[in-house]
Amino acid sequence: MMKITCLVNNFSINENLKDEHGLSFYIEKNNKKILFDTGMGEALFQNAKELNINLKDIDYVILSHGHNDHTGGLKEFLKINSKAKVIVHKEIFIEKFSKRTGQMKFIGLSKNELDLNRFEFIEESYNLDEDIIIIGNLRDYEETREKNHYVKIVDEYSPDMSKDEIYMIIKEKSYDILVTGCSHRGIINIVNELHEKNYLWERFFLFGGLHFRNKTYKELIKLNYKLESLGVKRAFVNHCTFDNTNISKELHTMEYFFGGDIVELGGN
Repeated sequence: MMKITCLVNNFSINENLKDEHGLSFYIEKNNKKILFDTGMGEALFQNAKELNINLKDIDYVILSHGHNDHTGGLKEFLKINSKAKVIVHKEIFIEKFSKRTGQMKFIGLSKNELDLNRFEFIEESYNLDEDIIIIGNLRDYEETREKNHYVKIVDEYSPDMSKDEIYMIIKEKSYDILVTGCSHRGIINIVNELHEKNYLWERFFLFGGLHFRNKTYKELIKLNYKLESLGVKRAFVNHCTFDNTNISKELHTMEYFFGGDIVELGGN
């Protein structure tokens, strides 16, 4: 049995929750308590209190990638939680910038004031246990790269190919659960490669951001059917996917995963 709570998202169903451009999931599986991303920082703590989630009890933090809308709450979290191991890709601290406004703006995660002894740096894969695996080092996909995102190495800016992006797969009896933060490599590319590498079962549930903003509704419908053809039983999407008002009966595979929503899966 797996239980996943949307702790931070752009939109919530509870007026007492703080909305924030960011993502954080609270996941319970095999007696493990996992925080997948931390949002921008402010909403995490207010929403955890409102939803009766004790952040001191978290066993693992998994950071999907180094953007601050997924890592912003980490430093404050580590001040109140003394035991959680932080699982990240080894490239998590590469300097990340956005040129969306015309100026280079730092949007990454700084290692300053962080206890790196609490970090587990991974590349290909890492098993929390026999049912929970973290995957990294997928191929680069130029066609899905965010054109306004860059990395800085020494004094040179180059396109951000999201080399630090990782994904979580949870195994159930007859299906898998794929959890992603922003899917910067393109969700279709990600799913195809995970199938190709035999990490992902042919039928699975999907949670997270699909980086599909600024797309037409026709493109959204096409994505819906493509995901279904790739084995998605249900996609609980949010954050950087699209505005929640775009959900309709035509998107029969997709459901918007609001802040405060809880989904339980397992055993079927």
